[in-house]
Amino acid sequence: MATLASMVLAACGGDGQPTLGSSSAVANASQLSNLDCDPVYQKGDTVTLHVYVQRPPQSPAMDEGLYTRTYSPATFLGTSLTQQIEKSATNPVQSNLYYLVGNGARTYYGDESFVSGFLIAQNVYSRGYVETIGLAGTESVNYVDEPVLPAGGYQTAISMQRTYVGRDTVSLKNGKTFNNACHYRGAQTSSNAKTTETTTADEWWAPGVGMVKTVADVGGLQIVTRELDSATVAGKRY
Repeated sequence: MATLASMVLAACGGDGQPTLGSSSAVANASQLSNLDCDPVYQKGDTVTLHVYVQRPPQSPAMDEGLYTRTYSPATFLGTSLTQQIEKSATNPVQSNLYYLVGNGARTYYGDESFVSGFLIAQNVYSRGYVETIGLAGTESVNYVDEPVLPAGGYQTAISMQRTYVGRDTVSLKNGKTFNNACHYRGAQTSSNAKTTETTTADEWWAPGVGMVKTVADVGGLQIVTRELDSATVAGKRY
């Protein structure tokens, strides 16, 4: 899932036709029973997530603060897409994710990382990988991450799978509770000349809101938990 791809950190906007690439994701009526959990974010929507990290997984959770996602039209490598910007007031790293929405799916094209305003990494997904909106079953995705910057980056083969588990009630540390949230379970394996790493995650997406909680085990090295602090979606605040 997109969250897994950016964890090593889901949401969307824009319009148009997705490029299916090597993904097995196909949007059809039988897969789209969870659309209420998966809003298409538009320009002006914001999602703020509270991040907690355990390094190593057995250690107490450290509070990493709030990360805010905003959405707007943008251009990536000459293509007009939707840009998701994620940044924190306490962390110099800003992450940009680029994707297109259409035919009941999102196609992700690449991402960038900035430190204090300077571009330090740019990855192009070959080909753009597809994720079904409102998935009600299981899907698998395979793609290649081709680093453009820095020049010495490793080309990485990535495979992902996500499965719809069911509907849950989710209670957060800040006291907020979301009923009837869609529960997804995902796994991502990344392999290159240097290393192979597998990330597994559980995600909960609430009707009308989108992602409200994720718990990811990153290669057995750390646990990253993200919980919704606040969101504004289609003019409604949560």
